[in-house]
Amino acid sequence: MLLASVLALSVAGCGTAVSSGGSEPLLANYDADCCVAGEPKGFVIPKGMAESRQKRADVVAEEEELEEFSGFLNISRKIRDKHGLRISVIGDSHIAADFFTDKLRKLSFADNSYGVGGVFPLQPKYHQNVVITSQGNGFEVISSRFSDTGYNGEFPAGGVMARAEKNGASIVYRSSLPLKDMQATFWVKGKPGDSFTVTGRNGGKSSYSVKTGRWEHFTASGMKFPVTFTAANKDSFIGTVFVDTSSGYVDSFGINGAQVNIFKRWNLEAFGDYLRFTKPDLVLLEYGANDALSGSFSEKGFEKDYLSAIDFISSNAPGAEIILMSPPTVAKFTQGIMKVYPEFDSIRKVIEKVADERGLLIFDMHDEMTRGGGKAGWVKLGLSKRDVHLTRDGYYTMGSYFYSALISFLNEI
Repeated sequence: MLLASVLALSVAGCGTAVSSGGSEPLLANYDADCCVAGEPKGFVIPKGMAESRQKRADVVAEEEELEEFSGFLNISRKIRDKHGLRISVIGDSHIAADFFTDKLRKLSFADNSYGVGGVFPLQPKYHQNVVITSQGNGFEVISSRFSDTGYNGEFPAGGVMARAEKNGASIVYRSSLPLKDMQATFWVKGKPGDSFTVTGRNGGKSSYSVKTGRWEHFTASGMKFPVTFTAANKDSFIGTVFVDTSSGYVDSFGINGAQVNIFKRWNLEAFGDYLRFTKPDLVLLEYGANDALSGSFSEKGFEKDYLSAIDFISSNAPGAEIILMSPPTVAKFTQGIMKVYPEFDSIRKVIEKVADERGLLIFDMHDEMTRGGGKAGWVKLGLSKRDVHLTRDGYYTMGSYFYSALISFLNEI
């Protein structure tokens, strides 16, 4: 029975393929080159996962459709084939630098074969996408991080949009990958009749006119980078841009300073439209650090907001598996002495409770850091800054640790 393997799992160390029953693991001979700071621990598997997944398994067991029971089996096949995996990563500044997510791209796909997925229309300050760069002319970037924007409840998937400050405002998108013909889907908003144009380097052109005044999306195909997006009308908006190839993607929707309640500022109709359109196989949620730093942390409020986000994603991306990412150590150094913020332990406990209630895996980044001497050890190794963030190498290491945990988990199914 599939569930017997899932529930009895023992996660192996970095680069180790585990098999049960003496059979060859599906994803054998994996090496993530991740053991920079000691052996990773792997996923935390709450009790609630056993109960939740057993109920799901019982429903399909009579029909012997076990492969349809678990999205993890679909993920296994796509990782094995190095093709087609669709991962959406949503979180705070630990995601905003796009280093953790870029490592997942490099490990999940053959060289330079991966798609891009969703990107912000323009990157806010201190944010980036490693694969896609954008340069705007006449656009104002607006982030849902801030509650005083006047646009609460209007932000599309990812929580960042751009407003045309003049007629003919434009954005040029470039890619670091040798992508062939591009297909991109743009979420836009304006008054009925407002129009947008997308032009590729090869002369390809696509135009769209607003119909409803709500967030709408249109797709431009057969274009080569650089690609120019133009808004004909002042005060029209561009939201999420989904750059697609058939090979798969890893999204990077991280916003510096974001707390889990940021979803309350998003337009859920547009966010749901994005999830239904992109059909992710795996969604990673990474929140908690800024909630611990907020000075107004409420266990009940944090739990309620997290459960609400999970349930919304589950409803709009029913084929996706969801994994919660508990944040790296939230601490600071004062006169050479490290101090962990008092709310940090509470954050971790609530995330464990939420995972238990919904039967979800946890990837605990704080726990992973203990194998390299904890926060202080990672600082010495050059993997962590002395504030709450990791370094570039630290995020790439953490990406390898996550992938190693995922491979070990999948080999047990």
